[in-house]
Amino acid sequence: MDENILIDRRREFTRMGFLDKKAIRDFSRELVRRYRIAGTGAAAINSPGAGGMEKAAMLSGGNLQKLILAREIDQFRDYMVFSEPTWGLDLAAGDFVWGEIAALREKGAAVILISTNLDEILALADRIIVMYRGKAAGEFRNSGGDPSIKETIGACMQGLSHNGAGRE
Repeated sequence: MDENILIDRRREFTRMGFLDKKAIRDFSRELVRRYRIAGTGAAAINSPGAGGMEKAAMLSGGNLQKLILAREIDQFRDYMVFSEPTWGLDLAAGDFVWGEIAALREKGAAVILISTNLDEILALADRIIVMYRGKAAGEFRNSGGDPSIKETIGACMQGLSHNGAGRE
């Protein structure tokens, strides 16, 4: 799993031409702890001397998504693009991912969220652009105060309504 966490970051963990295995193990353990990545060998991952020995392929789908999230968020803090970030996750893992996305937004990162989950969009997005058949069908500010916004966005998602965005 250590190698998976280090994709595109090997230079940061190379000393005099060699990989610094202790630094890699410590970094991997910290991400596993911070992002609560668990799997069949989670106890081994978190035990002294083991550090990330489990293969990423052995993780559940939700924990693999958390591994990828940990790797990417830790590397890119100024901007992030998410596509269906909670698809297939259980409620607890989905809530965790939502929290991480919200934390990035609160830190001032530019976050682009692509999702078909309207509840996810309304929970996380400040500005919403609805695409229908490759064109913008609607643009909305998400103030959280308009109870009809869900219906209006849903109509745009189905091509039943346009609010002026994307018209030629």
